[in-house]
Amino acid sequence: MIDKTPPSRTESSIYSRGIAGVGPNLLCVGNIPQKGSNIFLRETTPAHQHGISGLVSNDTLLISSDTTGAILIWNNRTLLQTNAIEPMDDSGITSLSLWKNCIAASYANGMIRFFDAESGQVAGTIAAHSRCINAIDCNEEGLVASVSDDCYVRIWQLSGDAENLQISHECNHHIENSQLVGVKFLHMSRSDIAVSIYDSTEIIVLRV
Repeated sequence: MIDKTPPSRTESSIYSRGIAGVGPNLLCVGNIPQKGSNIFLRETTPAHQHGISGLVSNDTLLISSDTTGAILIWNNRTLLQTNAIEPMDDSGITSLSLWKNCIAASYANGMIRFFDAESGQVAGTIAAHSRCINAIDCNEEGLVASVSDDCYVRIWQLSGDAENLQISHECNHHIENSQLVGVKFLHMSRSDIAVSIYDSTEIIVLRV
């Protein structure tokens, strides 16, 4: 912030971007640091007893999971824990996503489970894949995409909410001899998805 009074005062910066007048006497100039980053450590929060395997958030919640299958629910403004979901079995969680008030969690044993984000209760379960699920994603329309070591992309449709969750299978796509490791909807309200393959330089885009 530079005050123009006295008029003889000057300021200099090697890397600056953006300028705006603030009131009659002040200029606000955006400054880019010469070295380093403008991302700073805010705090470190003690969380899980085992390795964290997934993070997802929305406007109010931060959800974290670990390799034992435990899920912790946090207020994402205060970073205070509000609930915990104990492991359902001995299979670890590999990926997380959110739809409405549902937490979607994928597991190394091929299961997908849905939990009520408020109560932590199980809302639904899918025996989705024959091998480890590596990634899942949800869009706003309730479509859920999952990819696995079994070479399949599977799409599911959710309706209702966590208290009355309805799940239906939409379609499959098989990518031969491929360990599928990533999936993401390209538009939150559409069904185009991008899929990544282990040790491949290509991204596959599918339209459901």
